[in-house]
Amino acid sequence: MSVGPRAVCIACWNVDLVTRVPRLPLPGETVLGDAFSSGPGGKGSNVAVGLARLGAQVSVVARLGDDEYGRRAVPFWQGEGIDCTHAQVAPGEPNAVATILVADDGENSIAVFRGAGFALGAAQVRAARPAFERAALVTMPLELQDKAIGAALALARECGTRSVLNPAPARALPGDWLRAVDVLTPNALEARQLCDLPADAAITPAQLGARLLERGVGAVVMTCGAEGAWVFERGQVPLPVPPFAVHTVDTVGAGDAFNAGLAMALAEGASLAQAARFASATAALATTRPGAALAMPHRAEVNSFLTARP
Repeated sequence: MSVGPRAVCIACWNVDLVTRVPRLPLPGETVLGDAFSSGPGGKGSNVAVGLARLGAQVSVVARLGDDEYGRRAVPFWQGEGIDCTHAQVAPGEPNAVATILVADDGENSIAVFRGAGFALGAAQVRAARPAFERAALVTMPLELQDKAIGAALALARECGTRSVLNPAPARALPGDWLRAVDVLTPNALEARQLCDLPADAAITPAQLGARLLERGVGAVVMTCGAEGAWVFERGQVPLPVPPFAVHTVDTVGAGDAFNAGLAMALAEGASLAQAARFASATAALATTRPGAALAMPHRAEVNSFLTARP
């Protein structure tokens, strides 16, 4: 049994259907795959697994489908040491499924059927109040309906629980949400979308971070893929976080691994800069193996990786 910090993860459980292809297809093109696998996924679920493997005591709040895919969730989570008290099955509804293409260079494209998990409601989130009251931190992606996200942010504030919001898939966020977020973790594209900018807008990472802080977010940790990450805090100089060089096999779970690493370090009392470095190491390790949840590294691996790179 883990004795690490407690965390709540608002999660959508997906089953990932993964096809490996030589390269990602162009629009209208068919590319033949070389291998196929299925496994556990979903952004919130991946973060929960990542946190548990890093040593946190994790509780998930989730709505599951009443089918073969949905029935895989609880046994898998329990096998990772995750508390499933607040995971409920939606009678008669199908579970979420993600169709993923992974190219030989590690790049990927993903389409998700949202299923039962997307309809997680505010009442179910509020019913998890005991878990929030015990937790140091709550994490959530945007793969859920607005009612659940709004309820989780409000409950976190009421319980004094630090909130980490990963705005993926990106969409417009109400101003009161942004003001309730303690740490926002967009990638560079999502940051542009949150600032109502086109994907090719000529803007520096520092300018993006400043715009997000102006909207009321407590702090921003922005990932930039192979270029590393940036940390933005009010009254502080923007801080670049260099990437770690590894042999990349699969980038599917990298963002979720980063969020798990960041949340774990913050829950243990690290500064944002320290947490971002730990998160970068966690994400780098996740890219060296295939899969999403199954690629999440354990704490000993991350510690060893960082020790070798002082």
